[in-house]
Amino acid sequence: MSFAPNDAVTRGEMAAFVHKAGKVSKEVEESPVNQVPWVNSGVLEKITSNSVKISGLTYSLASGVKNILGTHNDAVLNGAKIEVEQSNGLIKKIEKLELNKSGRSSSKVVLDGKNGTIDGDLVISADYVTVENMTVQGDFIITNKLKNDFYAEDLNVRSDTMINSDDGGKIVLEDSKLQAVKVNSEDVRIEARGSTTANYFIFTKDAMIISEKTISKIIVDKKDVDLILGTNTKVYNIELPRSVDLKDVVASRSQRENIEHINGWDNPEYDPYDYYDDDDDDDDVRYINGGHYGKLTIREDAHIRNVSVDELILDPGNNGDVTLNNVEVDYITIKSGGTNSIRLIDTTVFKTITVENDRTIRIVFGSGTDVNRVILETAAILDAGTSNADINEVEIRPTSGNDVISFNGDAFSNTYVAVSKPAFVETVRNTELRKITVTAETGSVFLETATNTLYISGKAEVIIDNTKIKDVIMAALQAALNIRSSATIAGTLTILEDGTIKVANHIDCHPSSRCGRRWRNNN
Repeated sequence: MSFAPNDAVTRGEMAAFVHKAGKVSKEVEESPVNQVPWVNSGVLEKITSNSVKISGLTYSLASGVKNILGTHNDAVLNGAKIEVEQSNGLIKKIEKLELNKSGRSSSKVVLDGKNGTIDGDLVISADYVTVENMTVQGDFIITNKLKNDFYAEDLNVRSDTMINSDDGGKIVLEDSKLQAVKVNSEDVRIEARGSTTANYFIFTKDAMIISEKTISKIIVDKKDVDLILGTNTKVYNIELPRSVDLKDVVASRSQRENIEHINGWDNPEYDPYDYYDDDDDDDDVRYINGGHYGKLTIREDAHIRNVSVDELILDPGNNGDVTLNNVEVDYITIKSGGTNSIRLIDTTVFKTITVENDRTIRIVFGSGTDVNRVILETAAILDAGTSNADINEVEIRPTSGNDVISFNGDAFSNTYVAVSKPAFVETVRNTELRKITVTAETGSVFLETATNTLYISGKAEVIIDNTKIKDVIMAALQAALNIRSSATIAGTLTILEDGTIKVANHIDCHPSSRCGRRWRNNN
């Protein structure tokens, strides 16, 4: 056969050309998606029970993404922008999802994750949207395309939440768990309903926030920000810019009375007795006033007053609040509560408080409170503030060596602390403990504490840093002490048995003390 491009084409040859061209076209159309190695991003065009079409290409779905990319979400996902991780035409992960289909005030569009996970960011660029039953591993972002309302329920965000909605929008977050929440919208209204919690909120513009649970921390990022708090919204700590007073940010005195700390220090306007409003019609809070009980178990938020009880079990849930006022009790067992606080005011614990929960529990020791002994089996915040509480003894024996135990308040100056298992123990601000005894035999005990005496009677390595200790006594055979450069030993270091001491290049040690003489002799 010779190549003759200028010769006339017969009808037979033309028919052959058309047939071959049609065959090639059909092969291209029917080419399986697994020949496409990767799609970085695209627009969702169609959803079936087992596949989705993204910018003209059809993909099958791994079981982990079907809960989100399912036909039940067809209305809200139509036209959404998406980035996926796929292999051989199978979508394994959702790396980013941006919703741009708006609903109406009377009928919101709903993204139901059915407990599924987005491995990257979720972006809301639409109005009247509901997101529920979902975990977002990346950032959760609300853009200025949201003009009116957004609602979330059972939303777990593992990274930052950024609210950049149009001015005056309303954001409702119910039974959700958030990390940092950054609010950059003017006059936005945020409602944290049910069990919703966040590590902290940052406000750069005027806003209103309502929360049914105590807000751990609010950061006011600019001097001219005005905040409105809901009627019963409690705040543990608010951080203000330098030279800014609380009244410049929160105009209402009654709202300021619900803020416990300012920049980490006690708020003089704080009113803890606001918890005892007898006219409060909150049906979710249990009120007990008066009586004697042999055993009393609390499984919800509660205010307990004027009660005597032999054994009290507190299990209000991981975000629960329980307040005891004028209570006499032998034993208290705390099984849950989170950082929203177990509060004791004018309360006497004759025997022991035992904290069993596996997450940080905050116990507030108010004025007039007298506690014989506290046993901590978990991370905890023990907060006495400026109260005149009396806490005699605290034993630290957490189930995890990573648990942090934090002490705050002058009341702990008369407290004996025993550490029987590995832990991280700290004192904040000007708190000083009377004596710390370390009896742990294995692992490490890390101390960033101020104390009059540190007594080591176990073999666990004791690391001291960012701390001021008057006297240290190493009483155990094979005791191990690691002195970091920021540690200060103001008095004596006494060694009663053979042990190991590691010393940083520089430690603060008074030159005339026994400690100072020993280090000079050894170095």
